[in-house]
Formats: sequence, C-alpha cells, structure tokens
Amino acid sequence: FYNSFKLQPCHWNLQRFLYKQDLDPDSPVQDGVIKTLIYGVGSVSAQSENGMKKLGNIVKEEKPHVKKLIDKRMYVDDAGDSKFTKEECVQLAADADEVFAMVDLECKSWTYSGENPDDKVSKDGVSINVGGFKWFPKLDVYELKVPFLHFGKKRRGRLSPDTKFFSGDQQELDKFVPKKLTRRMVTSKYASIFDLSGKLGHVLAEAKNLLRDTIVATADWDVPMLDELRSKWLEQFMLWERLRALKVDRSVMPPDAIDCKMRLIVKGDF
Repeated sequence: FYNSFKLQPCHWNLQRFLYKQDLDPDSPVQDGVIKTLIYGVGSVSAQSENGMKKLGNIVKEEKPHVKKLIDKRMYVDDAGDSKFTKEECVQLAADADEVFAMVDLECKSWTYSGENPDDKVSKDGVSINVGGFKWFPKLDVYELKVPFLHFGKKRRGRLSPDTKFFSGDQQELDKFVPKKLTRRMVTSKYASIFDLSGKLGHVLAEAKNLLRDTIVATADWDVPMLDELRSKWLEQFMLWERLRALKVDRSVMPPDAIDCKMRLIVKGDF
C-alpha cells in the first residue's frame, strides 16, 4: 500500500541511501533513491491516508459511495462495507476498482460474506485479517484476538525465536508465570488483548479492577506483587486462555430478518 504512493521528484533528496551490489564489501558504493513511501518512516501512515482522501474528493460527485468507502470504511489498507444485497457489494467493489485505477492503485482481492476468501489474501483458505480481527467470511463470524501467553521481550519489534508460549492447565500455568510477577508484566498482558468492538468488555472488567488493585498494592512498575495478587492474575490468565478462538457474529442483523430496518434503543446513566 505504501509503495503505491510516489514521491514528487523535488522530495527524492529526503530518502537517499548508500548501497553496494549484492552487499559485497568490495563493490563500488552506489547512491540510491527510494521514490515511494516506505516502511519505518513515521509520517507515511498519515501521508497515505491523506492521499486516499484526496482521491475520494476527486470522485465525490460522480461516485459518492466510493468516497464514503475511503473516508469512513478504510483502516490503513483494509476496506469493508455492508450493503442490503450482494449485488450492491459487487457494484461497490467494481466502482472502487475503477477509482483506484485512476492513480494506479489496485485492490488485491474483494471478499464477500458467504464465500471463502481468495488464496491471495488468506493463509488458511477460510479466514482473512481485517482491522485487527480474523474474519471467517463463509460463516460471517470474526475471531477475537487473544494472544498466546508469554513473558518474552521484543527486540526491534520481534520476539526472540526461543520465546516460550504457554499451553496447559492451571497447575502448569503456575509454573509458567514468573514467581516475581510485576505490575508491568500484567499491564502488558492486559493491553495485548485487542477488542475494538467491546465484545469482551464484561469479561475484561474484572481484570481492569484487578489491575487497579495491583497498582495500589505495588510501589513501582517492577516490584513483585504479593502471592495473593499473583494468584488472582493466574485465574485471569487461565480465563483468557479459554477465550482464545472465541468467534462472534459479525452482523448484528440476523440473516432471516423481516426487513433491513432496525430500532436502536440507548440507555444512559446520568
């Protein structure tokens, strides 16, 4: 996605690098230029999003539904929308492809509910990653991402190859979790659960309260907590293990609904 955005020639001086052919130390040094947006540069995410918004503004009169897709239905290089019929979805995809082609952008593949995804976007043939979730389009359910429990440290964004991941029962969990469990460790584990839709909110509320108690009971981020608190965190870790691979319906509207109109009732405590 980033590489599809070209830098103007007047900005080529900002992304120069020195290179030796085949990384051979005896090769002559060459002066290279990266002419597209590139990974590892903090501004490219905003640049690419701004570029897409400009594209949407170009077609806002002719294809307002594509502009809406770009402005409201995209997350980095993922896009998704819901329509009343599959025909409308197919038409939106065709119109989006036409707009993207105006600036040499290309969608790798479009996936529709009720069908398996293309192998180009799926590693297992039945699911794809969209917006931080794993979506199973054939069944139209998505999987909440609860990462495997580990206490390894990342270096340059990657875990060490010898990092051990937990797999077992409560007794084995007690042996796996460090005896000197700290506030920093449990906060990291809690924050690693991605639940943008809030499906696990009622379950994680207990862990959030426990985290508050942990902060009160520990003097510092790296001071080991008392055994009583550690035991409570073991219970939470085991609960999270059971939540992994839990799947929920993507659509809030049942497939046999009488019509597509819904009534939303909201209650608030003031």
